[in-house]
Amino acid sequence: APITTRALAEHSYHLSVEDCDLEKILSANDGFHNLEQDAGQYFRWAGPSLNLQFPVEANQDYIFRAGIGHSLSGENQEVRLLIGDELVDSTTIPPGNHEITLIVPAERIHTEPFVRVQIEHSHSISGIGGDPRKLSLRYHWIEWSLLSQAKVLFNPNAEDIVASDGIFLGGGWYTLESDGETFRWVNNDAEIVVIAPSESPEISLKVAPGPGLSYQPFELQVLDQSGQVVATAEVEGREMVRVALPIVAGETQKFRLHVEGGGQQAAPNDPRTLNFRVFHLGWAGDWPTTHYPEWRFQAGAISASPCATRPTYHSIEIQASTWFVPHRFARNRDFRPLAWRMTRLEFE
Repeated sequence: APITTRALAEHSYHLSVEDCDLEKILSANDGFHNLEQDAGQYFRWAGPSLNLQFPVEANQDYIFRAGIGHSLSGENQEVRLLIGDELVDSTTIPPGNHEITLIVPAERIHTEPFVRVQIEHSHSISGIGGDPRKLSLRYHWIEWSLLSQAKVLFNPNAEDIVASDGIFLGGGWYTLESDGETFRWVNNDAEIVVIAPSESPEISLKVAPGPGLSYQPFELQVLDQSGQVVATAEVEGREMVRVALPIVAGETQKFRLHVEGGGQQAAPNDPRTLNFRVFHLGWAGDWPTTHYPEWRFQAGAISASPCATRPTYHSIEIQASTWFVPHRFARNRDFRPLAWRMTRLEFE
């Protein structure tokens, strides 16, 4: 029997590929291969397309998300969501592990209580290691939910660079990495999907140029779905920037982070184009700029005290030279010791 809205809600609209209830959202010739496991992680290979069915309510927008792995080729993979023969939304992803987000507006849903959805993949390969199957992407989990509930449901980016509800990563992001601080590299046009809050929708990003931009200052452009530049920010180095989005409260929209003139250099032993990387992405109001914690530099670590309410300057010694450095932000009031490195020093 088809899965009911209530049964799906009991799973928080989130189904792992090893979940028995996954079978209930699969249509005939669903396109998934048998369950497999690699390094302790379950996954299912998808063929050229998937055929799925989901519960829907009238006059409601929906969001489809999935955790996928793209590893069979170095080409970007386009993922398209169709209802009938009508393209509803699409995203493009580079090789790596990603969380894709696709939006299904209410006006594209013409059947109740279930809608049949087709997910198409632009590339599939057969014959790898003698495997006769046509393979495109690895799927780890699938999520389908009312768009109005998406902010409070399971967020696959919870341990990622996203620090706010209502912001999701789309296509165009490389795999999550860390150099002591987590980040994602971007070639170009990395997508973000936002559900605007009630207040002014301004986002903050911690971003830095990469080898593709010769580590030089650059202009970060925010493009809307039509490719128009709707906001810009000047990035001098590894720093926080803020941009206002032209979207009203409650609306959902995709934007792309774009740079001009990238691809100038390649990183050693890395075939990817690494133009810039993003360490933090969230609503500006979730990254306080009015709270000034006191930071104490001790033996290569930083600990913070939340007691200070204005900038407090402390002397630290670096290569026998004395400097005075204020710290402005304390993310999520997390005052644990943090590893640190200095990439730039400014005085105010």
